[in-house]
Amino acid sequence: MARLRVVSASREQVFTLTEEFTVGRLPSNTLPLPDDKAVSREHAVIRRGGEGYLLKDLDSSNGTFLERGDQKWQVSGEIGLLPGDIIQIGGSRLSFEDSAPVPQVDSAETTSVPGQTVVGRVLPVLRGDDAKKDG
Repeated sequence: MARLRVVSASREQVFTLTEEFTVGRLPSNTLPLPDDKAVSREHAVIRRGGEGYLLKDLDSSNGTFLERGDQKWQVSGEIGLLPGDIIQIGGSRLSFEDSAPVPQVDSAETTSVPGQTVVGRVLPVLRGDDAKKDG
């Protein structure tokens, strides 16, 4: 079961994640943050995708940030969430918790880039004389 622990200046709450969990200032969001002016009306969404949950910034004005261990970056596009990830939206910190096992990926087949993961094969780069032989 995946959950979000939300800590802001005024509260601490725990939410069980559904198929789609929205965050923003509007009251129609799953997690409305109406008093935080740094939060857009429709700021970000967390949705179930494949074997886990994905975080997507909805072109917010002030950005959505992800902390994983000692790394922190601004989210662009979608990124898969791992247990222990901290999402920063305005003045709120959302801690992602998941009791489901983390899917194992063959590291030889994956290249990680902050903000996204690209899955594919590692191909040799031909240089100099090697490129002329194949060309």
